[in-house]
Amino acid sequence: MKEEKHHFVPKTYLKLFTNKDSEFFSAKFLNEYYTVPKLSKPSKVCYEIDMYKYGFEASELYETEKKAFRYENKDLVEIFSEIGTYSFKRFISIKKYKKLIRILLHLKFRNRRVRSEMYENNFIGTINSSFINEMSNIKSKEDYLIMARVYDSILELYKNDKDLLSKWHNDSLLEMWYGRSKVMEDAINYLSKFPAVVLKPRNKNDFFLTGDNPGFIIKKNNQVFNFGIIDFQLLGFPLNPKSVFMIINQSFKSDSRLISKPIDVKEIGSEETYHINEATALNSKELLLCNEYSYLFNFINQFRTNRV
Repeated sequence: MKEEKHHFVPKTYLKLFTNKDSEFFSAKFLNEYYTVPKLSKPSKVCYEIDMYKYGFEASELYETEKKAFRYENKDLVEIFSEIGTYSFKRFISIKKYKKLIRILLHLKFRNRRVRSEMYENNFIGTINSSFINEMSNIKSKEDYLIMARVYDSILELYKNDKDLLSKWHNDSLLEMWYGRSKVMEDAINYLSKFPAVVLKPRNKNDFFLTGDNPGFIIKKNNQVFNFGIIDFQLLGFPLNPKSVFMIINQSFKSDSRLISKPIDVKEIGSEETYHINEATALNSKELLLCNEYSYLFNFINQFRTNRV
């Protein structure tokens, strides 16, 4: 069966960051720093072969791609393009706003970084919890040692089982998009209550970057995290080279019964633009992307200098 490129960052999203020739420049993270930018295009980055292949029957092999990712061909482009072009405070329907939040969360969860971290945080954690519960009921030393050997055998058996891990990830993606995940629905409702703003660079020569793991969380002391809505200060997601969507954790929260959501628009200076791009760079796993070579080149040099 023919192998397929599965983009863990959708091509439709990546195209929003291309230049007039439908290309952009990419800088690769290598040895703690980013390399000199090279010309590239959406089809050549942010993918793995058959990453979302699902099940064993021919009819279901690409179910995740066909069903869970439907939003990337229409909703993502329409909503990102609309919000990304705002030049003043606007109101959108709560329904559309929640769809935006759902897309952002789904983009985070489908990413390769989540899958690579999922094993340790979820699978191992599940086994550990079960093991602790079982061990707490054991009285004899002999039975305890037997259970310990069983535990070690289970970890050894499954620690490299990529098929099992992939299935869990794909199942979760389907459940999340179709509203069958309580965690996802709670997160959408929670984030929808906070103020939102679209940031735009004041300087015409400044640009927002994206990467192979777009979106970030900033917590106290300006610490950057991949995700986590507990005690977050800012949630940021680049929409295009001239717009970043931000959710701000403030004491004020809107009434969830309102039928429209205000989104403010704010211009920011070069230093603030740099710091947002810095968060993107710190959260990226391998690549930074920009439609302008000179800006990306200067950014990675400043980023390198600041980290020395």
